Amino acid sequence: ASGFSGLLAGARSTVGPFLDRTSYGYWWSSSASGAAAASCRTLTTGARGVNRNSHNKALGFSVRCLKD
Repeated sequence: ASGFSGLLAGARSTVGPFLDRTSYGYWWSSSASGAAAASCRTLTTGARGVNRNSHNKALGFSVRCLKD
């Protein structure tokens, strides 16, 4: 309904390897939720809707760029 189609690219762990490729998509939000954490949105296979979470800022998540 939103028109957003995100690739489930997984995330880069804090020590380097990529995790959850093809089964999860993680996107950072512009909102911080503490000194070491930030809000994010998650899509996953087999589930409907978007999950809202908070994760360590050291993780490598996708970003969504919007054209003005």
